[in-house]
Amino acid sequence: MKTIYLCGPIHDLSTSEANEWRMNATTELEYKTSIFQCLDPMRRQFNDEDQLGVNEIVLMDLKDVEDAYILLVNYNVARGETTLCGTAMEVFYASHILGKFVIAFTDLPKEKWSPWMMKYCTRILPSLDEAIEYIKRHF
Repeated sequence: MKTIYLCGPIHDLSTSEANEWRMNATTELEYKTSIFQCLDPMRRQFNDEDQLGVNEIVLMDLKDVEDAYILLVNYNVARGETTLCGTAMEVFYASHILGKFVIAFTDLPKEKWSPWMMKYCTRILPSLDEAIEYIKRHF
């Protein structure tokens, strides 16, 4: 079974905003196939305001990235650039440091894409559905 880390904005989002695409991805990749297992960072309950918990969040997320075969990345910006800080760090760590496949999706026009995301994502696709189909087809 191939593990997929569901990477994307959480900070400053409501629980439903952070969960919706992850639930859809899990349904399509994990429940409708027997090939993939999704690692969802939302399975942990932390308070962003708790400074002691921040270190735990980062370490546990990095452990998930290490354990994953592929990263599926939500590269949509919900409320501003700051919501993607952790996402970008996870992408860099997975791709550059660990040599993993990073499949992203975004509705941003290409001229708004960060050069860093273009460099460190294996593929950027225009929707979650297309990213899921790409993963099913190639992995």
